Amino acid sequence: MNDVKKEAYKIIVKVFKKNIFSDKLLQQFAKKNKENPEDTALLFHLVKGIIKYRANLDYIISKYTDSKKYQKTSIKIKALLYLAIYLS
Repeated sequence: MNDVKKEAYKIIVKVFKKNIFSDKLLQQFAKKNKENPEDTALLFHLVKGIIKYRANLDYIISKYTDSKKYQKTSIKIKALLYLAIYLS
């Protein structure tokens, strides 16, 4: 499961940093990980859910942070926050 979270983190960072679609990255993981469909399903759920609910996650985070500082926060830190909140 930890590998899935790490992979989700990497994909989320790539998607938000480079403005690319997640589908190709998710399919690459699925091809490499055919023997464990549960991990693939979890990865798809995490990545697609975080992309879909990014605005909601940003709203939740904004309630606990300084909005000016949060806007300047790197996408790597935001991706960690998104995963933490989405998994809770």
